[in-house]
Amino acid sequence: MALAASFLYLPHGLRVLATLIGGRKIIPGLFLGHVVSGIYIHSFANGTGIEILDIFNLEIIIIILLTSIGSSFCVLLALFILKINSLKIKSIKLKTILFVSVLSSIINSFFSNTIYYLSFDDWEIGVQFFQYIIGDLTGALILFYVLKFVK
Repeated sequence: MALAASFLYLPHGLRVLATLIGGRKIIPGLFLGHVVSGIYIHSFANGTGIEILDIFNLEIIIIILLTSIGSSFCVLLALFILKINSLKIKSIKLKTILFVSVLSSIINSFFSNTIYYLSFDDWEIGVQFFQYIIGDLTGALILFYVLKFVK
């Protein structure tokens, strides 16, 4: 299996900000975006282009749906665990956003890697777990750094 985590994953920062701004109502959009990107990634992971049969493979569809659920809800779960109300976004400090980013990246990594480990015989869960976390955090930190200069 050619799937692997990236050391730089900007969408996690967007996922955190979108959830903080939009709350629960943003989840369907995050879910749909993850499903579409999951289909793309799984289709091109073998390097030969779109394999139509992979798109309609029930096992792949279930994997994409399950990882999409985990990725879509990881920020809400982090907010719930930290008892942060996303409706009061103006009172949320940068330190809190970074803490939410860290916790949600751990939740996302754990959930996604568990699904992949149970689904693929050659999934290297130890390496991939940390690559997911590093990629999510690096992407979030870069996005927050860039947004710091946007007025």
